[in-house]
Amino acid sequence: MKEPGRDDMVPGLGGVRKARIANPGRSKGKRGGYRYLYLYLEKRQHIHLLILLDKNEQEDATEEQRKQMREWVTEIKKVSGG
Repeated sequence: MKEPGRDDMVPGLGGVRKARIANPGRSKGKRGGYRYLYLYLEKRQHIHLLILLDKNEQEDATEEQRKQMREWVTEIKKVSGG
């Protein structure tokens, strides 16, 4: 990942960012590929992949997944000091 701090942050998730990536098995580019949500801890230069969604199966994270990510973010930041 060249510039992990450039992607949009998802409101309410404590710094989680979202991005898209193409699925090489489909000829639809990024729009028909995957969406991934990750936490980038700039101070430590750490990237934590939290969830990967196939956009053909699920367009966005569910409320339950968002709740789980908030818990993960809290724990990751606590453990890593970031």
